Amino acid sequence: VMDGMQAAIKAGVAQSCHDLSEGGCAVAAAEMTLASGLGLDVTWNEAHLVPHEPGFFDEALTRFLVEIDPKQDKKLASFFKDQLCRQVGAVTREKVMRVRTARGVVMEEPVEALRQAFHGTLPRMLDGTGHEHGTRTGAAASSLGASP
Repeated sequence: VMDGMQAAIKAGVAQSCHDLSEGGCAVAAAEMTLASGLGLDVTWNEAHLVPHEPGFFDEALTRFLVEIDPKQDKKLASFFKDQLCRQVGAVTREKVMRVRTARGVVMEEPVEALRQAFHGTLPRMLDGTGHEHGTRTGAAASSLGASP
C-alpha cells in the first residue's frame, strides 16, 4: 500500500491524501477540508462495506483518503492492484462537509464551523468559556466520583 501511494503521488495522480489513523475517514475528510478550504460530499454506505472493513470513524493502518481527478480513477487503482479502492465522495466548491448514509444526510457543516471547532474548542475549554452549562471538568469529576 505504501509503495502504491508513493507511486501515485510521484505520478501526480494523487492531488492530496490523508492517512486514516486518528479518527478514521471522518477525521481525515474533515482535516482535508480544513487544509483546502473546499467542501466535501461523502457517501458512506455501511451496506457496501466488505466484511471486517473499518467504519467511518475506525482507525486502521495503511489506509488513505486520496483526492484525485475523477478521470484518474483507473490509474489510481492500477497502483493498488490487490487492494480495494473505491470512491467515497467528491470535492465541492461549496464550502460544506456533507456526509450521506443510507438514512440520508447525517452531517452537514460549513468548513468554517469545522475550522472554529478544530482550532477553538480546547482554548475555550481551558478558559472556561467552552460550555454553556458548566465545564467538562466538573462533569468528568462527577462521573469519576460515581464509579465503583
